Amino acid sequence: MQLVVLGLNHKTVSVDIREQFAISEESARSGLRHLDEQEGIEEAVVLSTCNRTEIYAVLKNGAARKTLYQFFLALSGNSEAKKEYFFYFEGEACIRHLFEVASGLDSMVIGESQILNQIKTAYTMALSEKATKTILNTLFHRAITTGKRVRTETRISYSAVSVSYAAVKLAEKILGGLDDRTAMVFGAGEAAELLVKNLMGKGLKKVIVTNRHMDKAEDLASKIHGEAVPFHSALSHADDVDIIVTATGASQYIVKAWDVRNLMMRRGSRPLVAIDIAVPCDIEPEVGNIRNVTLYNIDDLQEIVANNIRFREEEVEAFRNVIVMYADITTTGIYHIADFNAGGKGYFACGGKLIPIVWMCGGDKEPFRFFTESGEPLELGRGNTYMAICTPQSPVVCEGMPEQPAETTAAS
Repeated sequence: MQLVVLGLNHKTVSVDIREQFAISEESARSGLRHLDEQEGIEEAVVLSTCNRTEIYAVLKNGAARKTLYQFFLALSGNSEAKKEYFFYFEGEACIRHLFEVASGLDSMVIGESQILNQIKTAYTMALSEKATKTILNTLFHRAITTGKRVRTETRISYSAVSVSYAAVKLAEKILGGLDDRTAMVFGAGEAAELLVKNLMGKGLKKVIVTNRHMDKAEDLASKIHGEAVPFHSALSHADDVDIIVTATGASQYIVKAWDVRNLMMRRGSRPLVAIDIAVPCDIEPEVGNIRNVTLYNIDDLQEIVANNIRFREEEVEAFRNVIVMYADITTTGIYHIADFNAGGKGYFACGGKLIPIVWMCGGDKEPFRFFTESGEPLELGRGNTYMAICTPQSPVVCEGMPEQPAETTAAS
């Protein structure tokens, strides 16, 4: 068995390429539901966000790598792609990559928290479609736990921001502050709601919300004492708007150059800032060429991202150390699960000491059994017991493990 991840992200390709390979929730769910039709792919989780599209999988053998590649293309609606768009990690590299993603270290804005919720959503979907088993269940449980702990055990969470917050900071910089300004937000989902909250926290006078589903727009507007307007005529309500921000899941442009030109004719020389954080993009690129309109898309947030990285450089190493600590112990456990070894020798971390143990695996449906070196059964409790397996270089007591294993004496 091989644990792998195939994907692309904001580090490897530009936003237009990411748009092309984004995987919709409907497509991901359908693909996971029929995963048994993909020869050689035993388990899978599909993660698709504004900045990345990744498929984590357990492959039966190396030959299934081609199947995974074709599966990725099918879910994203493509028939071919340049190989250099993608990254492909196996084993330990795959585990560490997911841990860094879950912890926000691989995000465009280091430490942002939105990605952890997106990982939970992706994993929950795969779980509901019965596309995960022992290996990915173990991996994602540990990754999510690590993502939570790294935010509490380092100072990086104190000023963690999302892409939505970076968009707000950009608007604030361009306009010289957001006090007494008016914003129009296209979208009413999680990203849009986070965006609205960040805007309101900057002294905004008014927020206008629009969405294809009017009831969702009204629901979001009521939460922030804003105003909801019909989607099809939204720009007719934008004469006094200073900022337009889009965060929908639309597959086509929803703010078009022709409509914005008409809007600007009514506004005269009053400037308008448009920020598009959606993937695929919501705003037609030609909008940026209209007089007195400043347009930014998600890739244009890189300047704020760079500043964010500089502010957090002091925390990066500590951040990585926490991830490595948990990734190392997860790696050891998953390797033995993935290989379905008949058994092996290792150590149980307990009270800062290591107890030599032997373990056996009865197969895919049977849990690991642990023994002392003398052959006596070792009861470690239910659940992620194999997470106690580690190397002498990583004497880490795992979460949820007992202080002392039954009927054993800690080794010196």
